[in-house]
Amino acid sequence: MYRDQEVNHCPGCGRTQWLVGRFSAECAFCSTALPLAEAQITLAKTAPVIMHKNRDAQSAFAA
Repeated sequence: MYRDQEVNHCPGCGRTQWLVGRFSAECAFCSTALPLAEAQITLAKTAPVIMHKNRDAQSAFAA
């Protein structure tokens, strides 16, 4: 786990330079990724439904 406000040594190479994102931190040297201790990931109970806004329109390729 990558912890903010602490010195984090990479488990892969032992260095301490990180590229920090929203949910994980990646070692700048060997690309080992660690999850952020402060990040909270919540999973939705159902998958999102994606509908195209022109779903009722006729096909553009119709003759």
